[in-house]
Amino acid sequence: MTNNLLVEVNCLSLGRAPGQTAQSPHYVFTYRVRFENLGDRSIGLLGRHLIFQDAKSELPPLVVPKNSPGVVGLFPVLAPGTSFIYTSGTDFVSSRGFLKGSYQMAFVNEKNVIAEDFDAVIAPLAFRHQGTHRSTNKSRTSPTS
Repeated sequence: MTNNLLVEVNCLSLGRAPGQTAQSPHYVFTYRVRFENLGDRSIGLLGRHLIFQDAKSELPPLVVPKNSPGVVGLFPVLAPGTSFIYTSGTDFVSSRGFLKGSYQMAFVNEKNVIAEDFDAVIAPLAFRHQGTHRSTNKSRTSPTS
């Protein structure tokens, strides 16, 4: 596995947003990202680049620009053998959408000084709302240098 970092993304449909009608639905999803350092060097999360695309292709994607700082206000450093999880959310006009992107990571020394940076690319993840039931979908990937 490249750089000994595992990135796992799960999503969950919460259904239609409150107050939405059948004529103009809006679907809400949560997603959970788990980073696990399987190596012997500490790894810091610097930023993210995420692209959310509604299945209705005429809608423009929501883009979180590359190197947007941290995640949920945090810049975690994963010591060897540790993991970090964060949860966030998004919504789509249609009942389906997709997420792709990367996390900007770096090997850091004991003083958290950056030694070498890299992008951890996540595989495309499908968000799907299926009727009144919650659904989950998982993307598991390793980074590229």
